[in-house]
Parts: sequence; C-alpha cells; structure tokens
Amino acid sequence: MYALASDALGAIPPGTVPDEEMIDVLRELYLSHMRCACDHARPPSVNSGGGVDGNGGADNGRGGDSTTTASSAQPAAMAHRARLSAESYESAQLAAMQLARKSGSRLHLAWAAHAALLHREACLDWTSLLESRGGEDGATAVAATLAKLRTKASMLPRLAESLASRIVKAERDEGEHPPSAEDWYLYLRALLDQGGEDKREEALEVLRGIKCSPHHAAASAAGAAGEGSTLASASPQSGEEDAAAERSPAVALRRINDEQDVDSHEGSLIQLTQRERSERTGALCLELGRTEEAETVYGTLLGEFPDQWSYWTGMLRAAAAAKAGAGEENGGAGAFDAEGVARCEAAARKAMADAGDARPIRAPRLFLVECAAVLLRGPPPPPPASTVPNQTEVEPGIVPEANTAAARKFLSTAVVEFGGAFAHLASCCFHDLRPYVGLLVRASKEEDDAGEEVDTVLDWARTLRSESSSSSKGGEGADGVAGGDKKERRRKLRAYICSVQVTLEVYMLLLDGAGDDEGAVSSRMEPFLPNIDELVAEWNGSLDLGSNPAEGGQKEVLPGDELILLAAQMLLHRTCSRELPSSSSAACRDCLQAAALLEAAVARSPYNPHLIIMAVGTYRRLNAASRALELYETLGVKQIQLESCSYLILESLIEGGLYGEVVRLSGEVVGLHYATAKDVPDFAAKCCGRGTLSKASEMAEWQRGRMRPSVQLVHCKGLIMDLAALVDSGSEHEKGGKGGGGAKHPPPLGLHHGLCGGDHDTERTEKMIRDSANFHAAPSVVMDMEGPAAPSSSLFSDNRDLTVNQFEVLVRASRSSPGELCVRTARSAHLHGVLMRAVLLLDKARAPKKGKPIKIQAGDALNLRCQSLLDAVGSSDLLFRSLCLTDAHQYLWSAAAELSRTLCVVSVGIGEDGTDPLGSLGDREKKSTSLLQNAKSLIEKAENELDLACKSSSSNSRKVGMVCQLLPEFVVPLFTLVESVGKLFSLFGWGKRKRHTKAAAGVLADAALSFRSLLGGMSNVVSLFPSTPPKNDAASVSEASASVTGNAEDSDTEGDCCKFLTSGDGNDMMDSVAGNVLRSHYETRRRLAPFLAQMTEALGAYDVAAG
Repeated sequence: MYALASDALGAIPPGTVPDEEMIDVLRELYLSHMRCACDHARPPSVNSGGGVDGNGGADNGRGGDSTTTASSAQPAAMAHRARLSAESYESAQLAAMQLARKSGSRLHLAWAAHAALLHREACLDWTSLLESRGGEDGATAVAATLAKLRTKASMLPRLAESLASRIVKAERDEGEHPPSAEDWYLYLRALLDQGGEDKREEALEVLRGIKCSPHHAAASAAGAAGEGSTLASASPQSGEEDAAAERSPAVALRRINDEQDVDSHEGSLIQLTQRERSERTGALCLELGRTEEAETVYGTLLGEFPDQWSYWTGMLRAAAAAKAGAGEENGGAGAFDAEGVARCEAAARKAMADAGDARPIRAPRLFLVECAAVLLRGPPPPPPASTVPNQTEVEPGIVPEANTAAARKFLSTAVVEFGGAFAHLASCCFHDLRPYVGLLVRASKEEDDAGEEVDTVLDWARTLRSESSSSSKGGEGADGVAGGDKKERRRKLRAYICSVQVTLEVYMLLLDGAGDDEGAVSSRMEPFLPNIDELVAEWNGSLDLGSNPAEGGQKEVLPGDELILLAAQMLLHRTCSRELPSSSSAACRDCLQAAALLEAAVARSPYNPHLIIMAVGTYRRLNAASRALELYETLGVKQIQLESCSYLILESLIEGGLYGEVVRLSGEVVGLHYATAKDVPDFAAKCCGRGTLSKASEMAEWQRGRMRPSVQLVHCKGLIMDLAALVDSGSEHEKGGKGGGGAKHPPPLGLHHGLCGGDHDTERTEKMIRDSANFHAAPSVVMDMEGPAAPSSSLFSDNRDLTVNQFEVLVRASRSSPGELCVRTARSAHLHGVLMRAVLLLDKARAPKKGKPIKIQAGDALNLRCQSLLDAVGSSDLLFRSLCLTDAHQYLWSAAAELSRTLCVVSVGIGEDGTDPLGSLGDREKKSTSLLQNAKSLIEKAENELDLACKSSSSNSRKVGMVCQLLPEFVVPLFTLVESVGKLFSLFGWGKRKRHTKAAAGVLADAALSFRSLLGGMSNVVSLFPSTPPKNDAASVSEASASVTGNAEDSDTEGDCCKFLTSGDGNDMMDSVAGNVLRSHYETRRRLAPFLAQMTEALGAYDVAAG
C-alpha cells in the first residue's frame, strides 16, 4: 500500500505534493519493507559473515547430520525465500534513497547504506542457493540471474561506502554531535564487505583515526563539576577503563545540555569508546597478518583489563604466529612461535604479580594453562563470526609430532597449579579446567602410554579431596562443632567438589571408546574414585552452611548441592555396568536411589535448577512422567525458555503417555513463535527510527536465522499432528457418574482433533488443508516437509540451551540430535500427508451401479485425488526406505502403504504403479486381496519384531515407553487406514458381514484381526502397570517400594544401598520416590488403556462368525 502511495505521489507534478507528506510515505515504505524481510527465513547453512559488527551467521556445526539429505524441492523453496528477501531489501534501499534526497537527513542516508548492505547479503544467499541447484530451471536463465546477482553484490558495498562516508566525513557545525558508534560501524562494514586487503587496510586506518568518547564514570565526574551531562556510554564502566579514557589523546567530548538537545538529534548519540575501537583494531590486525601490532593492542588492553579472557587468547594468537612462515618450516599447521608464547607467559605472570595474592584473578593463571596446551595442539582458533546456538566446537586436533611426554607433563603441571590456586576460591574451577583435562587424556590415549601425566592429575585430585574432607584433621572447630569457621568450611567444600568433578571427568574420558577394556579402566580408577556414602555424608554435613551471596554464591543454591549431582551420577553410571543375575532389578534400585537423593536435595534447595533438571532425567529412566512434569513445572519455564528448555521434558512425556501435556507445551512453543513473528519486525523498525541500525540487524537476523527456521518449532508442529487424536486426558470429571444414571464417556480416540477413521475426518482434513497455508499452524509442517527425502538439519537452527546440562560429568543424558528431530518430523509429516489424501479420496468415492464400477474421467476429482495419494505413498516410501528405521517400524509403514494402495485400487481401479486401469470389480477385488494379504503379513512381522512379552517386572518401564511412542507414530495412522478401507469396502458391498463370502472382505478381516493381536500385546504391556493409585499407609508404601524394585532385595545388591537411604529421612524419601513412580505408572496406564480398548473393540467387529 505504501509503495502504491509512493508511486501515486511521485506521478504528480513537482511542487504539488508537500515534501512532508512524501517523506512520511517514503519513511513508512522503508520500514514496511524492513518488517517484511523479517518473515523470510535465512537457514544457518547459507548465513555468511556480516562484517565488522558480526551480524552474519555461521554454519551450524551440528547441521551436517549424516542421517538427513536435502530434497530437490527444498533448495527451490529456499531460493524463493532468498529472492523475496533480496526484493524486500532492494525496495527498502530505493525508498531510503528517495527519502534521503527529499529530506537530506543523515539518518536516512544511513538507512540507504544499511539497506544496501543487507541487499548484498540477500543477493549472496540467493547466489549460493542457485549455484547449489545447478541447471534445474534452465542453464541459460540461471546463468543470467547469477551474473546479475554477482554484479549487484560487488556494487552494493561501494554504494554503501559512498553513502556512509557522507555521514562520517561531513562537516559539522560547532557544537554538533560527532559521528556515533553506529555511523562508524556502518562505514567500517561497507569497507570490509568489499573484500580485498586494500579495503581492510583502509578500514584499519579509519579505526585509528576515530576520536572516541570518554567513559561513563569520568564523564559523570565532569558533569558533577558543572560541565553538563553526557551520553557517551549506556552502561557503567570500571575505574580502570575511565583512567584509560582520561590518558587517551584522542577524546571527543560532546555534552548534552538538555532534553531538547536529545530530541532534536536524529539517530544515535552513543559514541565509539576506546575499548571498542581497540578490540576491533586488534581483530582487524590479526586478519591482515599484522601480528606484532595486534599483540601490542591486546597487551595494552590487558594492562587495563587483565581478567578479560578474550584479550589473552587474542594476544596468544598474535604472538604465536608473529614469525611469518615459521609454521611451514617447523611442522605445518600446528607450529607456533615459541618466543611469542614465552612473551605471553611473561605477561601473564606480571599480571598475576600486579594483582597480588589478596584477590587473585583467574584469567592470567588460566592463560598459563592455555600456553601449556599450545604445546600439544597449537594456538587457539579464532572466534566464530557470530554465535550459532549449540554450534559444536571442533576440538583442536593434537599435533602428533608435539605429543611428547614433556608436553603432557607441562600441561598436567599447569592444570594442577591452577587447581591448587582456585579450587578453594571459585566454584567454576572445574569448568575452567575441563577442556584442558580432556586434552590431556586424549593426548595420553593417542600415545597409548601408561598415562603418568593423567595419574598426576588424579593423585592431586585424590590428595585435595582427602585434605578438604570434613573428616580430615582440622575439620572441627574449637567449639567442638564440626566445621568451625563457616568461611573456611565453604573453601574446603569448593575444593572437595572440584576434586571429585575432575576425577569423574577423567573416568568418563577414559571410558569413552574403551570398549572391551572398560573393566581395566574401572580397575585403574578404583583407587581414585570417592565412595557414594562419602559424598552424601559431605553433603549432609554442609546443609548448615546455607547460601552466602556475599562470597559470590546464589541464594537459590546451597554450596553442597553439587555433591548430590555427582553422587546421583555415580549411581546412574552403575546402572549401565551391572553384570549381576538380577542386574535389571539392581539397576532399577540404583535409579530409585538416585531419584531419592535428588528429591532430598530438592526439598532442601528447591530453587536449584540443576537438581531439578537431573531429577527430571532420572524419573525419565523410570518412566515416571507425571512426577517429572511436576518437577519441570517448578522451574518456571516461560517466554523464550519455552523454545530453549522444553526439550528437557517433551520426550519424557511422550514415553509416559501424557499426550495432552505434550500438545499443550508444543502449542506454547508455537505460540511463542507467533508472538515473536509479530513483535520483532516492530522492534527492528523502532531501532531503525532511533538510528541503532546494528541492533535492527541483530533483531532481523535473530528472527530470520534463529526463530523462523527453528528445529524446535518444526518438531513441535509435528508432535501436535501426531498427538492430535490422543489429546483426551481421560480425567475423572469427564466421565459419567456411577451407576446407570451417569452419562457414558465418549470414545477418547479423536474426540476433539485428529484423524482416526471417524465421521469427522473429512471435516478435519479440510480444515487442516486451509490451515496449512498458515506458517504458525501445525498442519503447515505437512507442506514444508514435502519431498522424497528428509530435510537436512543444516537448514534449521537448533535453539536448545544445552548449557543447562553442564553439571553432567560421568553420565550424559541421551538427547535427540537436530538430525533426528528432522527425520522424526519428516516421517510424521509424510504419514499425515498420506492420511489426509486417503480421507479426501474416501470422501469422493462412489459406489458401483448395477454391479459395475462407475466410469471416471481423467480430470475427475476422484481420479486426481487417487493420483495424489499414490504420489504421496511413493514419495513417503522413498523417504522411509532411506531412513534407518527399525524393522518393526518399517513393517508398520509398509502395511500402511499397502492399505493406501488398496484404497486407490478399489475406488478408481488404478494399479499400485498408477498406470494399468482395472476395469471390472473382480479385477479390483483380486488386486486388493493381494495387497491386503501383504498388509496382514507385515503386521504379523511387526508384532514378532516388537517382542511385547515382558519377562520381568523391572523391564516394564522400557516396554511401556516403547508402546507410548509407537501408538501415535504408527498405530493410530494404521488404524485410521484400516477403518478407511473398511468404509470403502462397505460402500462397495464388501462389508464386515461378507467376510466368508467375499475374498477381499475376508482378507481385510484377517488383517484387522492381526492388527487386533498387536494391540492386545500392547495392552498386556500396559496392564503390567498398576490399575489403582498407591495408598499412603505404611503397608501400602512398603509394598509399592517392593513392587517397583522387583528382585532388588537380593543379597547381591544389599551392600550397594546408600546408607543415608536406609534409615530415617532417607528411607522415607525412598518410599516417597517409589510412590511417585507408581502414581506415574498408574497415570500412564489410565491414559493409554482407553485408546487401546477402543481400537481393539472396533477391530473386533471384523471377527464375524461363519453362517
């Protein structure tokens, strides 16, 4: 609309339309196009570096999943979105150019330059996608488009440079504000986007010549002296930074006198600070190979900010590569300048000496460990151009020639020295050392030596644990109360926790890839490992310490909570290494003990998220989904956390049969995306209006590159489609009252939504088709996943926050990779695409007349729908065969495909290959009989593969979890197709009563009864869970505990029980956990049983007796 208004006003003779009106229209036109661009996804796989302000993306390291491939339709859709983005940015650029000519505003010039750079990015994206497609759409047309796009991409940065230079180099009146930081960012990006060393050199010279603002505190002091105020920095800076500002000769002061001064200025007033200028200068010097200059820049920064880790690594990259060509002469990529590393070590030691021992700083001492690591793997890699969620950092490879005993000893010594200095002081000491411990263990394993250097670290950890234990000498205060001084006890507790973390980390790394040598690894580690009872005793003794925010603690976390996390991991690790005859029961007992310890810790520290997250994962092992959900809800997950943290509970809920809760949580995730799709474009437009263009780019890139192509969004839409027919909770208030007067509860399957072979399927399918055009509606996933191959996970952004699991050391919870989520969603989308087409085909099917099928023309709706179903089945069949499915899943899908082909054969007469028409009813019956026999055989094979017989009560949880996953993924769709074929047969006069007189009806009945047998096996598995909730009396609680643990009271396992859990509060907590598990199992059975019973009853109607 704004474009039409602009064209209409532009057609009027000059001077007729007031400039103010034209400016308003052009301004809204520009902002509208910028908003529109936010709606076009930019997959991470095509994101490129965005220049000096880092607005570009990077390839998602987890995207290249071997389980997925991109279908030919997906690059075409991506190229279409890239073209729309390019057109939006081009229109915004043209509007801004017209606006700048009309208004003469520097802000509007910045808009034009900014849009030109974004237009260039979109052209590059479009170019890369067209190149990946090759000549699919005609080589001549593609070549012409590519040539045009390359020309644009090379021209647009020069245009942006010309426009931005008019902003930063324009003459300003006395007292006028100097160029802001945003103006300089724009100009520098325009230079750097042109590529070439000469432009980077020019950008470096521009950086050196920028006059920077003073920092906040210094300017505030000047304001207090009566010299006005400043808007030099939006956040307070340290006193060291202020001193640096005062010493700088290049400081441009521009005071803000009053509110009118702010209102009258267009754009941003925030000036570039000296610290930002130095950071960008150092990074650019590294890019240009000016390593000595970069080392000097970072050294100057470290003189003011010695605890900034990025400055230390920047200086190391510069110093280690200071001698050009040294790498090629001395070992290739892993080589470095030893003298430069020595200079870095000297700088770190000087910083440590300057800081003193009163309050040591971590970065310089940790930097010494980094310098030791350089001997094994070379200098650290440069930081990524932008932050991609869950990007897998490639571990630096160990240089074989450098992997010597001396290098490993140097690293182990550095690790021990850092741990000795900070284990008592910082709770994050272990996380600082974690990558270096991993490097040391990997280096030792590659050399296949005895690991003396690893033993050095383990000996240090064991000694530290012994000295820091509350039972050690000096552990009691003068008053006879254990611990005495709380401050000293907290110091020892931190050291104790760090020692255990390091030991378990080494244990886990040694076990990784050990294979048959796991026993030898366990024997080697046995002298170093702590006892579980010891950990629990230390935690119990630390409960009186409380939190201490004055020492850097958090109010919601108790200092000993980490001990329970470690003890629980040791118990869970034991479940994976049981070799006892009663190993399954003993493993269940260990899981219960881990859950009980975590529950006890949560009761005393209810706001520790790590305890709650691990308890949720532990209950998942026990298939106690209801209790896991209760704990998850105490986390208070909301807003963007729905996107990043919902993965913690979704799979547990599916395995526990809580389908309604899954749909609710998935709907909240989809609702979050709908809200951000509306809000982010408006926020980006506001940033443009205020002149903070870098923030506008960040918001647009976040929406386009993170939210729009979110793998969580796609996965949640697939879950909603899968579970729509199973959302009925079966809650008691929905049932009728007792006795004959109560209303009967309606069949739960498909009660509100979803396809289930019922009377509302056609109406629901038509609604799904209408909703599929809405990106934020669940049915849209069916259209998005079309094609014979699952989309590559590199096309999606993984926004899950995996850092919340950093407490995991010895045991790592299993989580689906982005590739697995894509495969699962593609499988669901294809299966629902088949179901929807089958329902639509059945709706148009017509009964034969006078014993003959009706004639169907090529263009009839029935014929078109039949062909669409066959195409969907063929595409899905290619997809399913390309996936690594289990045999049972493949059999169930193949049975569904045979039933779909049966619909086409009977209704239209089209053969399964879509070519040979079957004219007579006899031919159709004969062909359908063959297809149904195949389906029956496949269902029976699937039942045999599933092995639904439970051999012990302790394996029930795993079996029920498998049933809960199978029900929405394959069973309900297969039931829908069986019912659809039954309706079609009834329409053709081959109903259930013709089982013994019509061959096709008989084979369909046999297939349905085979399916009923499969459902019976699933029902038997579910029936092993309790049918009534456990009572709270002592006898019932004891019986519940015994039923959960099964045979775990054997004499072989009695000695493995944690002492804390065998008496007093601990024993009560064990009983409580057992009750939680049984209540959850009861809820699972209560949810699943009605669905299985309804389908079993419906299939029983095919069991018609002869005569």
